[in-house]
Amino acid sequence: DLVLVKAPQFAGAIDLFWSTMAAGAIFVPVDSEWPAYAVEKAAGRLSPRLIVATGKDCKQLEALFPSAMVIDADEHAAGTDELLLSLPLG
Repeated sequence: DLVLVKAPQFAGAIDLFWSTMAAGAIFVPVDSEWPAYAVEKAAGRLSPRLIVATGKDCKQLEALFPSAMVIDADEHAAGTDELLLSLPLG
């Protein structure tokens, strides 16, 4: 499974990376400055299972990847790694 991350640097990013690896998933970072269409073009074939983004990017990415769970890094920064480890990824 893939975890797509479109967020500027945030405190839990390293924990999220290692939690993704521990869950047996693949961490796919994309530039936080990319517009949604560029993310869709770059990651469209990947079908991420989980997307970590911030603010308005969350809504745009939910529309682009309807089967993915989208979480806001700003709201869940402290608990993102626990959430990730609880998902059936791998």
